[in-house]
Amino acid sequence: MFDIAQAAIGMDGSAPCEIIPKGYNGQPYMTFKYQTGVVMTEQPYLDDNPSAQGIKFIGTKGWIEVARGYIACSDSSLIPAEIAGRRPQPRTERPAGQQGQQGQRTDAQARQQTAQQGGQPATQVRPAPTQAGLQFEISSPHMQNFIDCVRSRKKPIASIEVGCSTAIMCCLGNIAHELKRPVKWNPATLTFVDDPEAEEHRLMNYEYRRPYHL
Repeated sequence: MFDIAQAAIGMDGSAPCEIIPKGYNGQPYMTFKYQTGVVMTEQPYLDDNPSAQGIKFIGTKGWIEVARGYIACSDSSLIPAEIAGRRPQPRTERPAGQQGQQGQRTDAQARQQTAQQGGQPATQVRPAPTQAGLQFEISSPHMQNFIDCVRSRKKPIASIEVGCSTAIMCCLGNIAHELKRPVKWNPATLTFVDDPEAEEHRLMNYEYRRPYHL
């Protein structure tokens, strides 16, 4: 979910400038700090469902939490019923037959939908909700979107720059975790700030197969 979080705070293609690992000086969660002043923590976003995958944004005027097929905020009147979705349930509370990943179709449902469409696999496209004139971004599933863009030469909904910055963020978190201390990062130069030990970390260097190099 780091990619979605970075997109929401306007940091697509960038990265945090300081990463503090969980446990350092009593730090309860892995923490990422941005040059904009935004602070992101890796922690459960639902108090009653710590294993749920999602994001919660907390601001000066309230909060909003999102997951696949679910959105809620501190003022429920701001969320149209047609896009609110269903709050993620703990595994033990899900109905029988829905203990897998929430929102995932069963094989039987997939076969039934395929049969109804004349034997052709279904390509699901999310609806395009609007609110106060705003058009939200929609796309086909990522893999299909990538293939479509190979054919059309258009930029995919999740570009390589977004994927790269997300991977960098994850690597920075792992480096800070393994070093057991904070690290500072310069997103513009893609280098650590005055930190030779971090620069020499195994995740910063990779021996490519000859004759390739980076």
